[in-house]
Amino acid sequence: MAACCAADSGGCSLTVSVVVVLAVPKLHAKVVPAVRSALSGLWDVARDRHKRLELFGGNVASELLYALALGATCLAYGVDLNLAQLVFVNTAASVRSSLIPTVVSGPLRRASRPASSRWDSTSRPPLQSRSPSASGPFTCLRAGDTCRCVGSVARATSDG
Repeated sequence: MAACCAADSGGCSLTVSVVVVLAVPKLHAKVVPAVRSALSGLWDVARDRHKRLELFGGNVASELLYALALGATCLAYGVDLNLAQLVFVNTAASVRSSLIPTVVSGPLRRASRPASSRWDSTSRPPLQSRSPSASGPFTCLRAGDTCRCVGSVARATSDG
C-alpha cells in the first residue's frame, strides 16, 4: 500500500476511498445505492440508441445554436466568420471556462464565512464613501435602509 501511495497519489487516494466506503457500514449504506443508481443510468444510456441520440444530439445542437448566436453577434460588429470557426471559438471558450475555478460570491460567500464575521440585521458594514477632500465624483449617504448617492458632500448637505 505504501508503494502504491508513493508511485501514484491519485490512484492511491481512490483505492483508500473505496476501502473506507466498503469498510464503514454507514458510508456503505449511503454511497453504494447512489453509485449503483448512477451506473444503472449510465448503462441505460449506453444500451439505448434513442437515449444516446438525445444526449449527444442535444449537446451538438446546443453547441451549434451557441455558435450561430456568436456568428450573429460577430456579423452585427462587421466580422464575418464561417461556421467551423464559430464552432471552434465556442468550443475553445467552453473548454477554457471549464478549467477556471469558480469564485463563490453572494449568499454562498456570506454563508461560508464564520458567524462572527457576518453582518446581522442590526449592524451594517461601513459605507464606502468619498470624503470632501477626496477627488471623486460622488458621495453616498446612508439613512436607515436606504442609501443616497449625490454629486459631492457640499451638494449632499444642501440637497437635504
